[in-house]
Amino acid sequence: MIRNSQHTTVVFAFAWSLFYLHDRWRVGFVALILASLVGVNRVYVGVHYPIDIIGAVGASLLGFTSVYAARGTVMNFASLCIHIENRLRTALFRAL
Repeated sequence: MIRNSQHTTVVFAFAWSLFYLHDRWRVGFVALILASLVGVNRVYVGVHYPIDIIGAVGASLLGFTSVYAARGTVMNFASLCIHIENRLRTALFRAL
């Protein structure tokens, strides 16, 4: 039974994010190396097979790519929520 390593998935997802940042690509490269060591460690202690780690890397990359692709929609929704919150706050303070 193949089980993705959740430890490796989380660390790689964080590393992809750091690697994407233009000013921090060196930090991202170090993060990818450290994430790889986490994956190797999971295999070394016998908790996972190498295919589990490969699946975790793939899942984290797929997740990062999905979030990156939807960033415009997410930012628009966040802006709308902030706008609604500001209008509600203004209306509440006027009522008081």
